[in-house]
Amino acid sequence: MKLADNKAQKSLLRRKMLGQRQRLTSDQVKIWSQQVSQCMLKDPLFQQARTIMGYASFRNEVDLSPLLGRSLMQGKQLLLPVTDWEKQQILPVAVERYPADLRPGRYGILEPARDQKLWPLEAIDLVLVPGVAFDFQGYRLGYGRGFYDRFLTQLPRHTKIVGVAFNFQLVPTVFPEKHDVPLPVIITERGMINRLGSRRI
Repeated sequence: MKLADNKAQKSLLRRKMLGQRQRLTSDQVKIWSQQVSQCMLKDPLFQQARTIMGYASFRNEVDLSPLLGRSLMQGKQLLLPVTDWEKQQILPVAVERYPADLRPGRYGILEPARDQKLWPLEAIDLVLVPGVAFDFQGYRLGYGRGFYDRFLTQLPRHTKIVGVAFNFQLVPTVFPEKHDVPLPVIITERGMINRLGSRRI
């Protein structure tokens, strides 16, 4: 497939999936999000991690608030991304109180204050990554700016990465490009899915 065709397919899929997500009711988002958090809490990837980078949900993304709050209660170090729009990158910043430490950033996305501690990448055990869609090969479709794509390639090999989505966001293909790197695990309200579609509850 030509690059232009590939980008057009990705754009169409992005619009379709965002439309579906926006049509979810608040009750659906709440219930499914709680199920995602419960699945993650039971998984060794979470239980063994000491430092976890999550995200603040936006526009009906999976809301990880129960998981993030529990992380702090269990004495784990919680990180959330701050977006540097000038440098086109996201930065992992420490959060001591969730959600009290968060402030609205650009587009109203909640993020830590910029004067909070910036965390070294090599000290992150687990990163939870939102997406517009994922396929069964582990490839992720984001919002099209490449912030997470660039961030994930900088992480050390020991850092575990989990894509986070609702089950309807799993599709046959997200039309990956050569530079795209697949994620090893995706979690939905139905459980953990290893790359190539093997599901573990």
